[in-house]
Amino acid sequence: MHNKKTIFLWRSFFALALVCASVTARADSVEIDYDTNADFSRFNYYQWQDQSDNLDGVFATLSDTQVRDALTPSIEGLALLATPEHSADFLVRYFVREQKKVVDDRPRIGIGIGSMGNNVGGGFSFSLPLGGDNLDKQAHVIVDLLDPKTQKLLWRGSLLTGISSSSPEINQRQIQKAGVEILKKFPPR
Repeated sequence: MHNKKTIFLWRSFFALALVCASVTARADSVEIDYDTNADFSRFNYYQWQDQSDNLDGVFATLSDTQVRDALTPSIEGLALLATPEHSADFLVRYFVREQKKVVDDRPRIGIGIGSMGNNVGGGFSFSLPLGGDNLDKQAHVIVDLLDPKTQKLLWRGSLLTGISSSSPEINQRQIQKAGVEILKKFPPR
């Protein structure tokens, strides 16, 4: 009888742990918005839209060229860069904006005691943030596709991603990953 009870408790514990893990381990999702009247099938050639406020000042380790270089492979999977022979069918604009980090990285201590029947148990835990891959800031990466004649926004994709305050190489990789994920949602289905 004691053995069946123990097996039941362990199974219940693992089931609860699995539910908790699935609830807490979610990936940030790409958000999109678009003009439902736009004909995205005609998007064959693109051009970058120049503007000066693409990057928040807190991302001083990133340059406009680095962000464009990070996003270009994903965009070129959709269209070709416009030339004098082929005018742009759409303009690409991006923004990298600081997002306040909502994760509290302070160390935590936990103590617990419990009982069931004649058994008593206790536990102690301590968590310490280890820094991981130095992604100490959050950035909202936004990619816009605009009509070249009217400058009207036709499609927007955005994603929240981790950014380093000190490493341009890590940031370029993070922007590239974000660009891949964002542009997987284009064209809208």
